[in-house]
Amino acid sequence: MISNDYLFSNVGIDSISFHAPRYFVDIEELAIKRAVDPNKFKKGLLLKEMRLPEVDEDIISIGLKAGYNALARGNISPKEIDAVFVGTETITYAVKSVSNIFAEMLGLKKNILTQDIYNACAGGTLAILNAIGLIEQDIINKALVISADISSYHLGTPSEPTQGSGAIAFVISKNPRIATFSKKFGKISGDINDFYRSANEVNAKVFGQYSVDAYLNFQLGAYDDLMNQIGDFYADYYTFHAPFSKLPIKAMQHIILKRWLTNINNLPKINRNNLRSSLLKKIDLILHDVSFLPEYIYLKLKEKGFSSGRLENWAHWVNNNVKERVFPQLRVPMHFGNMYNAAVWSQIQYIIENYALANDTIYFGSYGSGATCISGLLKV
Repeated sequence: MISNDYLFSNVGIDSISFHAPRYFVDIEELAIKRAVDPNKFKKGLLLKEMRLPEVDEDIISIGLKAGYNALARGNISPKEIDAVFVGTETITYAVKSVSNIFAEMLGLKKNILTQDIYNACAGGTLAILNAIGLIEQDIINKALVISADISSYHLGTPSEPTQGSGAIAFVISKNPRIATFSKKFGKISGDINDFYRSANEVNAKVFGQYSVDAYLNFQLGAYDDLMNQIGDFYADYYTFHAPFSKLPIKAMQHIILKRWLTNINNLPKINRNNLRSSLLKKIDLILHDVSFLPEYIYLKLKEKGFSSGRLENWAHWVNNNVKERVFPQLRVPMHFGNMYNAAVWSQIQYIIENYALANDTIYFGSYGSGATCISGLLKV
């Protein structure tokens, strides 16, 4: 929990909703069909299912349902919305804005702002930042932000099991009922060729370990930029963009290795009796065997002169405190696959609706290939 209220604005999430196609492929069945050891997908990538759209579904149909439900769940009249922003990389039209279609189909008023934001998987987060800025300046009062995507890769490629689809929608306003955003956001961008899909292709190409390294380095860069602005912080939950469920764990391990180990004596002291053990009981069994302290981190600690007893205490702190901050929300990418712009925000909704307590804080690292990464905090 971050007790410094001055770090947070009065703008945030007033209503939220998620929608995904009902059809899915069981990852174990896919592995068998591809003559691959199922554990490569289940334990190597930490995946169980991937959602696939029906032949008549696209980002408009799934995004429309998320947007409609966000308004309905918050009992918000469509006429209260002053702007519609859409984050997607599954472009339906070359020129026409998807946000215009949503505005018409949701019955919003004519005098509104509409914009589609494209920046790989970070477009939805940039859409939220647009909404926050306009609301803070009193240019608009409420914005509907919809992030919707369908990820598709060539059959038989290493990326095939990571496919997915889904949409999430927010109503952003002042004095929200659900959560407020931090006043500061971490940011980093660069010209990185870690992911590629030309305009006339449906299937994307991912460049293996190079893509993973870019993701990890940019996540760390965004984390550092936020920390440089607000000082050291320790959130109640950590969420990261999830091309597959194993990658957010790697991102957290990267932060632990590169930053937390250098500040190990100042990490918060945790009372073992107060750990939310109920959280760990609810996570998928496959996650229980995952350690946050792989061998290379132990070696780093030994180089620092850690005794066996201190190593044991540190391992307990990480595995029993960090797991509960990262693992619960991984159920979403495990069962829905890579939803691109909806990937990180669907995890945040899952935390809010199933685990978060009043005043809990959620850290997010939103990554878009190419590349950019935005970090920030939410306070429930």
